[in-house]
Order: sequence, then C-alpha cells, then structure tokens
Amino acid sequence: MKEKLTLVLFKDHQNARTFELPLHRIERTGILYVLVIFLTLLSSAFMVRAAYRMWSAKSEGSVEKVQSLQHELTEVRASYQALQAHLSGQSSSSPGSANGSLRSILFTSIPSQSLRSPLPSRESLSFRLEPLKFRWQGNFLQVSTAIEYRKGDEGNQQGNFFIVAQGPQNLYAHPEGAFSEAGQEVLMDPESGEYFSVSRYREIRARFGPVERHDQIQSLQLFMFDKNKNLIYFDRISLKDLDHAAGAPTGPIAPKRATAPKAPSGDDAPAAAEAPSAEVPSKETTHDEGSDSGNNE
Repeated sequence: MKEKLTLVLFKDHQNARTFELPLHRIERTGILYVLVIFLTLLSSAFMVRAAYRMWSAKSEGSVEKVQSLQHELTEVRASYQALQAHLSGQSSSSPGSANGSLRSILFTSIPSQSLRSPLPSRESLSFRLEPLKFRWQGNFLQVSTAIEYRKGDEGNQQGNFFIVAQGPQNLYAHPEGAFSEAGQEVLMDPESGEYFSVSRYREIRARFGPVERHDQIQSLQLFMFDKNKNLIYFDRISLKDLDHAAGAPTGPIAPKRATAPKAPSGDDAPAAAEAPSAEVPSKETTHDEGSDSGNNE
C-alpha cells in the first residue's frame, strides 16, 4: 500500500477538489531543498575564507613593500650625503683634483659612462652660463639662470640639465621625475633631465617647495650634459654663503628719505633744482652667485 497525502480544497459553494500527493515525492523534494541549502552555506564559507586569505596576503605584501622602499630610500640618502661631503671639500682643492674626485664620487648619482675626466674647462665650452640667482616667494624657492651661445657660427648647443636643491632632510630636483625609481643603480639618468637647444639665448627657471622653513634648502647644484649624455658642466652654490656675500638684510629696510633743498630767494628762484624723489628699495631680494663658485674656474 502506497502512502499518500490527500488534500481537499473547498471554495464557496462549489464542489470540493481533491489532490493526492505521494509521500515519497515530498520526502525527495525536502531532501533536495536541504542539500541545496547546505551547499549554499558551504560555498559561502569557502568564499569568506578565501577572501580573508587574500586580504591577509595583501596586507603582508604592502608592509613588506613599504619596508623595502624605506630601505632603498635610506640607501639613496646615504649615498647622496656622501656625495655632498665630498663636494663641500672641493672649494679648497685644485681644478685637477676636483675633476678626479668628481669621477670617483658621482658614480652613484649619474651613470659612470657620463663622466669625463677631467671636465672641460668653462672657457672651452660653446656656451656661457649666467650666475645662478634665487629668491624666496613665500615657502617656494625660485631659481633662475640663462644659457648664452657664444660661438659666432650658426650652430647650437644641445643637451639635458638638472637642478638639485638639497637640505638636511629634504631633496628636490628639477625637472619633476628627475630622480630614478627606487632600486636603480644611479640617482639621476641624463635622459630624464630637461632638454635644451640654444643657438642664442635661453632662460632657465626652476621652482622648489613648498617648505616649512627656508633653512630646509641650503644648497643648489647644477648638472649639464651634452647631447651624448656626457657631463660637461657642474656647479654647486650654498644659499647661506650667498646670503652673507650679498649682505641680505635680516629685517625690514626703511626707505630713504630725500631732503628737499631750501628754496632760494630773489631772482635765483626759477633756477632752483627740484627736490630728488625718494627711492624705496624692493622688498624682494635677489641673490647672485659669486664669481668664485664652480669647480673649473
């Protein structure tokens, strides 16, 4: 005898309708629903577990990457500080020894194949570089100079250049992106410098900052390469030395007061000279590089 479930439906005054459902079908349907729910819960648990593992692996990878970048940044700073220490002692050495030391210490800053020993003298170059000038505009340092082609022919000078501003804890470079990516063997690649091609006169302007205090930038360095990526010009100036050399005021400057001459009496009044106008110095102070800067003069 087969077990069945009988359903009788009544509606208003109509005849009742009867439905018979075998119990084994109901049991199979119930088992199927239970299996579907179980598989859904099991797959959800696996998905949550996999997502958690992926998040954990990503977090660990980020920490390791940050530590690796910090280590590389520390190495770059150490090499650059060593470069600064050697360059600071070049002012008391002869041009020949300065060129020799450049080749031995700049290998971590620029490719070794870009170094020439010795560097060409500035008189032999086809261009003349105006002294570096700088001034502060708020928390930004504005630097300017110019290249003048001095040969009488119709040629030109082509190449790339960097301007580096350095302080105790800060390092800036012009143009943006001049520094190589972390993990590279050199700090600057000549190809990433700003390109120039001058046949007469070309101005160079750079901007560094913002900085919290002006003493966070203490020196400027200029690297120039020819079209073959060889270093042909290097110069370093100290902003502090230029401040002392230029006699920059530390406080506000009071404008000069002009005293008008006494008005003459009698017939000489028409011939009296007019009082000179008062001259008020500009508030912005521009500093020029001294003639003794550089390493090849």
